[in-house]
Amino acid sequence: MTFFEEDSEFYWPNKDKSIFDKSIVIEWRGKDYIFEDYKELAYNYYQCSYHIFNYIKEDSNTRNLDTCFFVGLFLIRHAFELSLKALILRNYSSSDLNNNFQKINFHHLDKLFEIYKDNPSIPLSPTEEEWLSKYFNSLSKTDPVSDTFRYAFNSDFMKKYENKHLNIVKILNNCFQAWTLLEKCMGSTDSSADFDSSLEPKFLFVGGKWYENTFIWQPDNSTTLNTDTISRKNHTAKLIGYETIFDILYNYLSKGSYDLFYPFMLIARITLELYIKAFIYDHFITLTNQEKLNKKIKTHNLNELFLLFKENIIKENSDYTENPEFQIIENRITELHKLDEKALTFRYLIDNNFTYYLNNTTFDITNVYNYFKELFAYFNAFDHYITCYKELKSI
Repeated sequence: MTFFEEDSEFYWPNKDKSIFDKSIVIEWRGKDYIFEDYKELAYNYYQCSYHIFNYIKEDSNTRNLDTCFFVGLFLIRHAFELSLKALILRNYSSSDLNNNFQKINFHHLDKLFEIYKDNPSIPLSPTEEEWLSKYFNSLSKTDPVSDTFRYAFNSDFMKKYENKHLNIVKILNNCFQAWTLLEKCMGSTDSSADFDSSLEPKFLFVGGKWYENTFIWQPDNSTTLNTDTISRKNHTAKLIGYETIFDILYNYLSKGSYDLFYPFMLIARITLELYIKAFIYDHFITLTNQEKLNKKIKTHNLNELFLLFKENIIKENSDYTENPEFQIIENRITELHKLDEKALTFRYLIDNNFTYYLNNTTFDITNVYNYFKELFAYFNAFDHYITCYKELKSI
């Protein structure tokens, strides 16, 4: 079964299928309306984070609070990035887009905001601008390239926050204020009346009352090779959060609310990558090979990760790869690689050549959900199988 314990249905890849089977049509306006497209995608990610934060607020499962909260932070942080890029792109004509897009093809929010401030379409007040500038500076120190809350926490973050409680009330108040100010810049709202200058322009806060806090949940039975290695337990904590949100978003999307499809697909993609990386960390990284594998495992390329997985499986027992399920999984990894080679297809809209990653493409929500759930179930079951196999060999 998967990490989502409340899931009563068993998923297994017993037949081959395509992610494109059967129906959501992805259709964007095009580069003449790039501001509107990026703005819409930013709102989709913000709405998704808002749903997650509401779920956390209403849920009584402490473990979900301590894992899903970080998924919400990743999503709202990405909404900030998309909205800033929308605001900057609005100033360029379609003929200038190709050259100027390269100037903002990075993730640092503080630097993006500095570019926007040089030519704002709807300027903020000096107080609002100063607050948002300091806030993005604080956020960028914690999460400069949008991977702190996407993959395993790095050792610096863990050393600083592992034994501390994060104050979700203060963190979310500032997240929502930052978003409201960006809405004002996009012309969606007049935020002046809502701006609270008493809020300290910081991204993360620690401490507070017990009902205001979240903690970095970790499985008790995990071990770390050394202090410089990203451990299996960090991947496991993120994995639980991302797959839980994947299930929650499916329940929302299956009711016909397709505005969260892009976040849903990105979360599915991240969850799969976490499954493969967690497996490799758990079973193949040793003290003798960790430096070599740590470098290889940092990729977001699914083909490369699966090849690493396959090579090490063959070392254990070459017969594993002859199973029909293995062939199905390998075919799906190949298909997903073609669709989303670097985990960018559902994270952004356009590539470096200003071509839309997806347009006029059709998906079916239930097919996509089952497609990924079967992948997750396979890696989770294989994890248990290899664990038992190693235990038997050691007897």
